Amino acid sequence: WRYLVSDNALNAAPVVDGNMVYIGHGEESPDTNVQGRVVCLDASQIKNGEPKPVWKQDAIIARYASPIVHDGKLYVPDEGGRLYCLDTKDGKTIWKDNFGRGVVRGSPVLADGKIYAGEVSAHFHILDPNSKKKKKTIDSMFFAGAGGVDVEVNGSPAVANGKVYLTTSEETICIGTKEGAAGKPPSEPAVAAKPG
Repeated sequence: WRYLVSDNALNAAPVVDGNMVYIGHGEESPDTNVQGRVVCLDASQIKNGEPKPVWKQDAIIARYASPIVHDGKLYVPDEGGRLYCLDTKDGKTIWKDNFGRGVVRGSPVLADGKIYAGEVSAHFHILDPNSKKKKKTIDSMFFAGAGGVDVEVNGSPAVANGKVYLTTSEETICIGTKEGAAGKPPSEPAVAAKPG
């Protein structure tokens, strides 16, 4: 199947939850001159080579960063540092709030019950996704380059072994405690011996 989302480039990757596909863009949409759109498609219902559109919300400029889907909510960062929390079923805005002050290019990451998000101006944020009315900041940090020179955070954070890694235009930074460690893998069920 195929589905025309934008008249121009798509820079953000879609996210999938079950049969639902969520994607956004920051360009003009095919049927309007409004900039930006987030859509939900049901990939299990195909008609004439297209998935069924479930909902769309215009004027969210989700140009570069991919959204997060978690617990019935879609967290969509726009390119100006605002985070939208949408209901995955109908696309209605639960809340929207600024988490940054500038351009956002890297996708946020959900790990350990928190959202980790950076902005180009070298600010990094840890947010609580469980807020019901607006975003709640757990912590924010500014990373200056050597000698106080401005640096950029353009990529997405990565999470491994109980730590969060991000890169600036000057260095790689690791956030976490010394005790941070990967969780234990689930134990494998015992395999019964075959009768001989």
